[in-house]
Amino acid sequence: MAFTESPSNSPSSSEIVSQSEVERLLAEVGNAGDLPATDLVGSQKGGRSEASGFERYDFRQSSFFSIREMRKLRLRHEEFIRTLAARLSVYLRLEAAMQMSKLDTMQFQKFIEGLSNPTHLALLKLEPLQGICLLDISPRLGLCIVDRELGGPGICNEDARDLSQMETRLLTRVLEIILSEWCTCWADLLDLRPVILGYENTGRFLQTSSPGSMMLVFGIEIRIGGIVEQIHFGFPYETLDPLVQKLQSGIEVSQKPTVAKPTTPVKWNPLLSEVTIAVKAQLPDLQLTAKRLAQLRPGDVLPVPLTTASQVRVCLGKVPKFVANLGTCDNRWALKIVRAFTTDSPKQT
Repeated sequence: MAFTESPSNSPSSSEIVSQSEVERLLAEVGNAGDLPATDLVGSQKGGRSEASGFERYDFRQSSFFSIREMRKLRLRHEEFIRTLAARLSVYLRLEAAMQMSKLDTMQFQKFIEGLSNPTHLALLKLEPLQGICLLDISPRLGLCIVDRELGGPGICNEDARDLSQMETRLLTRVLEIILSEWCTCWADLLDLRPVILGYENTGRFLQTSSPGSMMLVFGIEIRIGGIVEQIHFGFPYETLDPLVQKLQSGIEVSQKPTVAKPTTPVKWNPLLSEVTIAVKAQLPDLQLTAKRLAQLRPGDVLPVPLTTASQVRVCLGKVPKFVANLGTCDNRWALKIVRAFTTDSPKQT
């Protein structure tokens, strides 16, 4: 290896790399590429290399949701599990105990590879959201539910097998309940309408998403009829993203500030035009001593203060509505309404 430089800028002998050193470095790099991944990770805690101090990180398994977003998703799905367990118990007339078994993000291909074979896989869409979601139910759990719907004890002693067309139809009722409860859980953010697109007994040939696309996988462990099985949801990232954005913006109905609705003019109903209503006029209360009250006899005259003429209460039926002034009009007693009645108005008799 030759260098052509001016005498003033020529490196010292200690800075020149010899050909043998270059070949040794290249050999070390080549040998490191052949080592397994476990040999490249140091023994230090956290997966850091002792020599370089770097930590290995698999970007393929990175979550699209932040820690805060995952926490909010977990709270939503825990509430969903509680309401679903109660509703299924009532529908099946059999206790259905549920708990969350999984809430994580993974690639579509890895989710499909983790499904049992055979399985009962429902393809569904949550209008108006994008993407096709998946709902995986163990065939033994499906047969147990079908047995209960047909009046049985809800016990399945069969091995896992494909569900028949009739059994699939009966199980659809329970799937509709599950999807309805899930959509109700998000009703404060968006009006969702579940649509079941079809069923599959294996996920081997599914192409609803690209193999590397990320999904939120939500698992439920259910105990029913003496068996313990799993239910799995698979939500594409593009499906949940609008809901997560609404969660982050904090626009839940329960958190919205109360805003006074604009008043609209009252429209008169013509059907009420001929309805008769009793109208009464009442003067303010008079105050008498007990002795004076005991001395009252027929024909006695009680003095009425002049101020009571401006404090007459007008009642529609038995409900006070207005305060009026007492007077005459065309030689008849008359009332002039001056204001609406309030609780601060004087008591009447």
